[in-house]
Amino acid sequence: MKTPRRVPDDLWEEVERLLPPTPPPEHGGRPRTSERLILDAILYVFWAGCAWRALPKEFGPWQTVYDRFAEWKRAGVYEQIHAKCLHLYDERQGIEWEWQAGDGTYVRSPEGGKECGPNPTDRAKPGVKDHVLVDGRGVPLSILVTAANVNDSPVLDQLINHCAVVRPRPSTKERQHLCLDAAYDNATAQRVVLLECYEGHIAPRGGRDESLPRHESGQARRWVVERTHAWHDRFRRLVVNWEKTLTSRTAFLWLASALVAYRT
Repeated sequence: MKTPRRVPDDLWEEVERLLPPTPPPEHGGRPRTSERLILDAILYVFWAGCAWRALPKEFGPWQTVYDRFAEWKRAGVYEQIHAKCLHLYDERQGIEWEWQAGDGTYVRSPEGGKECGPNPTDRAKPGVKDHVLVDGRGVPLSILVTAANVNDSPVLDQLINHCAVVRPRPSTKERQHLCLDAAYDNATAQRVVLLECYEGHIAPRGGRDESLPRHESGQARRWVVERTHAWHDRFRRLVVNWEKTLTSRTAFLWLASALVAYRT
């Protein structure tokens, strides 16, 4: 299924229930713009990566669209949409809890902002870092946005414990593996993996010793989360990243993750 560029009918039925109540119209005021048209406009900005003021006139005044985007952000609507799409995905196919993977990736922030940090891989230019936890198919279970100079391992516990759906407790019969790159090869991350009852597969900083035995099912599946980052890059707004706050960046990431879960 292709990722929708306008909200499909079946998804709109689910999303409409999550929106804040529409205030009663004021006497003599303009009719309130359709909530569905607003969401279509937000998706347009999301796909095109354009400025809010560059919205086509068919969506109405751009200020109205931006104000509604901010209103829904404050109400936690985008996080709820992500959770709803995850539940729908779980009903259709079942979340693949057995093999999970986590990773963080740097993103430039051309507009800067007080919440951005110096990117250690890009000459200390302002940026943010997207932390993502995915299931075995690469569907995002949890996301977290920090300043670019925040390391991966200190926020691993927060990433794991903020899944949009409740993670089932692992057991000897239903084990859960967590694949991480070398940025997590330290005591902090290893402690979190142990406390959360995962079987950790952390790439060593010095490279893997090929003489060591591999996991019985083959190589650990860390590439899945890297592919998810590539899926997110299809949404132009996430690439150009005009956001000045972490909350706006997080809202768009929740929306991207919801669409990935919806189409999988």
